[in-house]
Amino acid sequence: MATTTNPGDGRVTRRGYADTPFGQMHFAQAGAGAPLLLLGSTPRSHRLFRPMQLACGPAFRTIAIDLLGFGHSDPAPPGFDIENHARSVIALMDDLGIERAHIFGLHTGNKIAAEIAARSPQRVDRLVLAGQTHSILIDEAERNPAILAFASRHIGQYSPASDGSHLVREWAAAMATANEYAWSPGLRVNPVIHPRDVESAEARVLDHLMGRKGIASIYESILSYDLPAAMRRIRAPTLILELLTEAEAHFGPQAPALCAMMQDARSATLANADGLAVEQRAAEIVAAISDFLLGR
Repeated sequence: MATTTNPGDGRVTRRGYADTPFGQMHFAQAGAGAPLLLLGSTPRSHRLFRPMQLACGPAFRTIAIDLLGFGHSDPAPPGFDIENHARSVIALMDDLGIERAHIFGLHTGNKIAAEIAARSPQRVDRLVLAGQTHSILIDEAERNPAILAFASRHIGQYSPASDGSHLVREWAAAMATANEYAWSPGLRVNPVIHPRDVESAEARVLDHLMGRKGIASIYESILSYDLPAAMRRIRAPTLILELLTEAEAHFGPQAPALCAMMQDARSATLANADGLAVEQRAAEIVAAISDFLLGR
């Protein structure tokens, strides 16, 4: 396990690989408190959670995981579904000697976190399921089209061509998306640019290019996964953190209804917040979940 120091913050991040039956999984951990697994959105990696790890400080032993197929982890085997992703995270816990942990899951990560808590309740202490409204819609007939609308630009696939031209098209599409991330509206028009703005853009570009081949497969598994059914089986105390945006206000709030179908759940919201809130508003996210995770 390699150790590196982040200049200026005095905190140490330890990076390493866990051996699982499905392949090696990369992670980055910091802090020394109760274990807190961080499972992110597609196609993000541990880079997404660095601001949250800094905001948590030593209060938790945060472990930001690259899901199989993303970041520095091995590719996911063919047909790898949400259930198998949950098994891979449990195998990572085994390899790191973690018997129980808190789990924070964002978007794709909230499906995997819910499955872990539903199938292996003895491994989960407290659970945070976070996401924009489209990610936690109760009605599958409404949820899947909303997820597809959100993800369609990332999951287009070209039919194989004998001359390999489909590979160039796929690469061109990936580079076009990466270029959008590299030149976000904020970087183009904000009067003041901070180092974290460039770091965030760089992280998104790297994660997209490194994980582009796994995007279509994991979205197929998301669309076939019954999140509400898993939630009904969860016994761990759960916080549903709904990230609210004006663009999704027409759905109406979903967290209270999800809480009502669970045994021990509460909800919280963050206004004007999309999936990048864990980077851009990390201190607010940590403040929203810390008391809950500490049992206060």
